[in-house]
Amino acid sequence: MVAAVGLHDHMGVDVEEWNDRVDYDLVINSCFAEMERNFWSGLQESRRDEFFYRLWTRKESFAKAVGVDF
Repeated sequence: MVAAVGLHDHMGVDVEEWNDRVDYDLVINSCFAEMERNFWSGLQESRRDEFFYRLWTRKESFAKAVGVDF
């Protein structure tokens, strides 16, 4: 479910599909901070997908908001 409300600004929604084709190690080593990488490596395997997508979508949203390309 997605909800967005705005009066004067443009809005957008970015939907990510969870799949096993993502090279997590490549993205994590390229785009995540050391503390995030350390946290990732300490997670149980069953929690890694959720953490990856939760953090990745936040990073991607922030980068788009401030105009930075990965």
